[in-house]
Amino acid sequence: MNAQEQGFDISDSLKSKWLHGNDCPPEGVDLTVQGARKHTFDDGNETVAVSFYETSQELSLNKTQRTAMAGLFGTHTGAWINQRIKLTPIPTQFAGKPTIMIARAGPP
Repeated sequence: MNAQEQGFDISDSLKSKWLHGNDCPPEGVDLTVQGARKHTFDDGNETVAVSFYETSQELSLNKTQRTAMAGLFGTHTGAWINQRIKLTPIPTQFAGKPTIMIARAGPP
């Protein structure tokens, strides 16, 4: 019996392209910014999408998260690259789903 017949874990195929609060452990996760780009959703809304070295998922920044990143590292996204941030899920009143709080992380 080959590996395909024995089955395999599909966990990675169930993940969204985007990081959500439910993807982060309650204590948060430290990630290193790989890049930032403009992203336009199908409905025409624009945002900033941040990519990380440690995961293939990106974080679509809401206004609060963009303000946090600008406060930590400045408004030019080039300054965000290689910065360590801590993503922590926080409960929200919007649809009862957690969102993500951004803070500066310590060194790896």
